[in-house]
Amino acid sequence: MDAFKTHAQIINDYKEYLKSFLSISDTRIKEEVEKAFEDQGFIPEPLIQFNPSFAKGESLQKLVEDGSVHADLPRIFGSYQLYKHQVEALKVGIGGKGFIVTSGTGSGKSLTYLSTIFDYLLNLPKKEKGIKAILVYPMNALINSQEEEIKKYEENYGPGFSITFAKYTGQEDTTTREAIRRNTPDIILTNYMMLELIMTRHNEEWMRNSLSDHLQFLVFDELHTYRGRQGSDVSLLIRRIKSLANKKIICIGTSATMASDGSVAS
Repeated sequence: MDAFKTHAQIINDYKEYLKSFLSISDTRIKEEVEKAFEDQGFIPEPLIQFNPSFAKGESLQKLVEDGSVHADLPRIFGSYQLYKHQVEALKVGIGGKGFIVTSGTGSGKSLTYLSTIFDYLLNLPKKEKGIKAILVYPMNALINSQEEEIKKYEENYGPGFSITFAKYTGQEDTTTREAIRRNTPDIILTNYMMLELIMTRHNEEWMRNSLSDHLQFLVFDELHTYRGRQGSDVSLLIRRIKSLANKKIICIGTSATMASDGSVAS
């Protein structure tokens, strides 16, 4: 297929489509509009972007062989070769430290924290019922998308998948919320406004108790959205969660648009 020929055909078809709506009586206005249709600036030029090439790292299977990760991770995520930044983040997370991934779109940022959390859960000698991880997203649409991804990982593993998860966004009905309370999952997917309510409302006292006893990971996706006053609110929210939890919380963040210069110390 000739991409440039196809582009030209689409532009011509679109112009004809737009012209079909026009019925201008004034001659001067009609002439100016027709000139605009012929002008190259009427429809923006095509945007051409290069797909970045991320440095390659080891595969999950290789990390299993090295004794770095749980043997079931390749069964969940696949045994394809990871990017270097994914391997580095996973090793930091498994080492009990927080991290921030600021790589581009399509670089597998969500896998860095999901694999870290899954490795922790799979290695628990005895997994008690309780919330061990909170995944926070700025929009419920992202929560829905991430839930579908986790469901795919569950399907990859097949019967016996022991990691439990649920959305808790404020849009769930009473029956769903009660089911989550009775069968408290390992992972909660929520938004920061709902997380604020979880920390304050009487109805969510059971969840605060669970977080106090079991919470290990706190993840914020799309970190760049939390700026200004909203950023200050989220900062205070994180402090409150840390003060509530009995365990040392591992904080993780991801963003495709934040600057990544400097070091941890700076």
